[in-house]
Amino acid sequence: MNAYNIVFTSNESFDALVTICNSNAPLQYLETIEKELSSCNFVGNVLMDQILHVGNTDERFLSFNLDRSGIIKDSIRFVKISKTSVFREISCKFLNDEQLIEASILSELQKKMIRNGLSI
Repeated sequence: MNAYNIVFTSNESFDALVTICNSNAPLQYLETIEKELSSCNFVGNVLMDQILHVGNTDERFLSFNLDRSGIIKDSIRFVKISKTSVFREISCKFLNDEQLIEASILSELQKKMIRNGLSI
């Protein structure tokens, strides 16, 4: 299993969603993510879901911009994502399908919600 999963989107807010697949600090993967996205000639806004690292908190989502020279360092910031956002849906479905929630820091109620197809 990779340390992260990338989904390219056609959403107006973000061009890609990166879901971290473990409880490690996601910033350690930034360089690798940057290289992978750059190898695809990707330029745009990226949303990173780090729910397995911090839980379903205000610090769950990070965003950053990537241009031809790489990640724009001063663009990295925490963002609030609506509870009804497609990004939460995509991320929760992926984590459930890959069975990554079971040994996570999520509460039993949160795990049950995700298992039942709900986005948190």
